[in-house]
Amino acid sequence: MPGRVCHHEVELGVVLGKAARGVPAERAIDHIFGYLILLDLTLRTEGERQEERTLRKSFETFTPIGPFIVTADEVTDPGNLGLRLWVNGELRQQANTRDLIVGVGELIEQASGVVTLRPGDIYATGTPEGVGPIEVGDVVHAEIDGLGELNLSVVERGW
Repeated sequence: MPGRVCHHEVELGVVLGKAARGVPAERAIDHIFGYLILLDLTLRTEGERQEERTLRKSFETFTPIGPFIVTADEVTDPGNLGLRLWVNGELRQQANTRDLIVGVGELIEQASGVVTLRPGDIYATGTPEGVGPIEVGDVVHAEIDGLGELNLSVVERGW
């Protein structure tokens, strides 16, 4: 569609391992199975008008994850992991989870305060600055310390 562009957002994905309801931040780790790399792709419209946020993030293929889950016991401190993302070899995003507006514990506390979290649920923690466009033909490479690398090629416009 004219006037629309897809943007990349590298994020830490948090995978729940057991049900959680009303969990305080300091006990959140007890409910986490593991972590993974998550790309939160978002459709943006040029100009002032934007589609509803959920719609802009809900197209098929818009949340690639992986390449595997690293269990919580293998991640010393989810609040201190480097995140990096390149598009066609150009570094676009580089930050650390310590700079998140809402940390992992607080994320679980907030979410479990309004809904019961279930095993297998995946929560995205948010993205650092550097969000930018991707086009058909681009190669996206994302890394998070201790979680490996996620690579993808943009092969079609799915919106």
